Amino acid sequence: MKVRVFGFEWQLGAGISVDDFCTHLNSLPGPPDSKRVIAIHDLGNFLGGVLISIKDMKAYCEMKIDGGKFKISPQQLERNARIADFNFFVIHKETLKGLYQHYHQSTATTSFCNFCRQIYNSLRNSKIKAEIEKAGGEETISRKDKKEIYHYCPVNN
Repeated sequence: MKVRVFGFEWQLGAGISVDDFCTHLNSLPGPPDSKRVIAIHDLGNFLGGVLISIKDMKAYCEMKIDGGKFKISPQQLERNARIADFNFFVIHKETLKGLYQHYHQSTATTSFCNFCRQIYNSLRNSKIKAEIEKAGGEETISRKDKKEIYHYCPVNN
């Protein structure tokens, strides 16, 4: 299996620290609700993690060598079993630059970054909503205050 390592960089807004974001990522529910599970561990100056992607497959092909001949046969997975791919990554805590391990048909680096971006934006939106509510609600908050709240938690595209 050919394994490649790709670089990436996270860009977080001032309102969300890397520790807050990682805590949020670790708190996400795992299967059966989701197709991806992420776990991150603090390694001092670095964060190490794994992204596990659950495949929607009910069968796979098994190849055996029998008497010098190849035999390929389809195999059914057990009722509650799923095939999973895993990708490891490491991120420098100060620069937010990281390395992502990828192999054929596993989750691509861009998909990993898009997954993280969606989670970040969801966390960001909930923080903005909470700050607006704390400041008196959508109807009573001034445009200037609202702009400051949005500026404090910028969107990550």
